Amino acid sequence: MMNRFFAFAVLASVVAQAALPSIDDDSVTIVQNAATRGIAVSYTLTDGPAIIIPTFLTNGMPLAAAETTRLVGDVNRITEAGERSFMWFPDDDRAGFSVEDGSFSVKLKAYPTNRAPDVVVFDLAVPTSEARRYYASLEALPYGITNDIYKTTKLVMKKVRAAGRSFRMGAPAYESLNGGNNDFRSREIPRRVTFTNDWYLCVYPLTQLQMRCVTGSRYSRAVHDNGALEGANTIPASYVSYTALRGSSVDWPTTGSSVAEGSVIDTFRDKLGVSSFDLLTSARWEYSCRAGTQTAYYTGGSPTNYTVDAQIDEFAWYSGNSGGVPHPTGLKRPNNWGFYDMMGNVQEWVLDWYITGNDLSDGSDQIDPPGPIAPKKTDSNNNACRVLRGSGFGGYVRNMRVAFPGWDSPGEPKNMGFRLMCGTEL
Repeated sequence: MMNRFFAFAVLASVVAQAALPSIDDDSVTIVQNAATRGIAVSYTLTDGPAIIIPTFLTNGMPLAAAETTRLVGDVNRITEAGERSFMWFPDDDRAGFSVEDGSFSVKLKAYPTNRAPDVVVFDLAVPTSEARRYYASLEALPYGITNDIYKTTKLVMKKVRAAGRSFRMGAPAYESLNGGNNDFRSREIPRRVTFTNDWYLCVYPLTQLQMRCVTGSRYSRAVHDNGALEGANTIPASYVSYTALRGSSVDWPTTGSSVAEGSVIDTFRDKLGVSSFDLLTSARWEYSCRAGTQTAYYTGGSPTNYTVDAQIDEFAWYSGNSGGVPHPTGLKRPNNWGFYDMMGNVQEWVLDWYITGNDLSDGSDQIDPPGPIAPKKTDSNNNACRVLRGSGFGGYVRNMRVAFPGWDSPGEPKNMGFRLMCGTEL
């Protein structure tokens, strides 16, 4: 009986693997238009739908993403099974080459829709589910990730690989520069956190123009508004409250992923067709920010003084270099996974209620922690507060540590922004 069961299991596995979408190499044809020099690629996709990612090669060497920007058709998006095609229009400096001598070729990879590539890009100028595009990496993005289009009319999200992985959340008492000060120690209690799923995360915090494209409002203070600061379109939305993001009628984690109708996140879900858009939990935020590091800063090192620290200048806008205002995103060094402005510039809302001490954690292991069920009243007006991560342009040196959590009332929008996350099945 055991042998028969084993044989059945193996057969089922083989069948499941055979059902994965694929492209028959013999079905791929390449034709160049003599007049326009455009390249037409045809192929047959079986067992779709799938996301088709191309790699162009000349003499066996892949072309850089910057050289393959003008693509139209069934490529870099979800594509149904059948005979499909797309066009590549080479730039002028490539228009003279020919495919006839066999030196030019195309490799196509089919990704199942439940195992999408690492990067997804949403077109906010045409906010529909059909407008999204997928890429194998940030390096594969046309024009390069630092181009302003990815901070204004397009939204880039990268996969954070976390399923089955663990990390130490929080920090040792000495890390704060306060020699174990109880105020810091009680909100940074070290504990082991394990995740069960991956997620996508915005490479940049949401900017003013991205917010206007989707919601119609910049969510910025007057001093941060268009024209008042250079590059205002690419400055993070800097005046958005937790209540505006999720609504006042919902209560994470009690009501789960529900958000109020008409809230910012509800609007993003509706217009971009992604029902899992939300804020990160504090644990997910810290894991994404650390990017595999365990030092005080995600670039390595620890605080050396309280006010100005040269090692922070490379990765954060803070009180020592910001001039008291937010700056265009993406100007500082990203973390090891390519996420920009995780520290400094604007504080970022996360889902969790803010509490401290043993109410927060006893230091035991946690799996996908949603944060506290009930709030603790902490501000001067006795309001329950939500957690803010990453500090901001007014933060001190010690606040630029990855483990540091801030807090404020959910209705407060002062110098606060956010970045979206979502599940990996889009």
